[in-house]
Amino acid sequence: MSIAKQYVPAQVEGEQNDVSYYVDFPSQGEAHKLFMLAKTRLKDISNWRPFTAGGTSDFGITDSQGNETYKMAEQGDIFYIDMPGPGSIAGSGLDWVRIEAIIEKEDILGETEYLVVVVRPTANPKKTETATAHFFSHNSTNT
Repeated sequence: MSIAKQYVPAQVEGEQNDVSYYVDFPSQGEAHKLFMLAKTRLKDISNWRPFTAGGTSDFGITDSQGNETYKMAEQGDIFYIDMPGPGSIAGSGLDWVRIEAIIEKEDILGETEYLVVVVRPTANPKKTETATAHFFSHNSTNT
């Protein structure tokens, strides 16, 4: 996994939280199968709800005007996060992020496969104002 870590930016300010998960399998084919399942789930943002604590948050990919659409995540996409609580005023109760990068290495015969997704808080695409609609600032990223 050290190859993928090169895409994680250095911590500059605020809280840092590093989470990683490793699984060993008896064969590369079995490991590749699980990787492909995890990759599909990670890119299927509109179906993240079952993976949240208690299934209490909603997520959805939108077009550039904030209209919800169903698709697998791609670089440049915008998505919202609807968590319990009032949410941001700028986001009309939602937190908004843009996918800055998706970097992936898929190799069924290799020892290393990874998917790196970098997101940054952004403005509410349904409004003309440019205020960041998230509880983190626009300077933050999540990788």
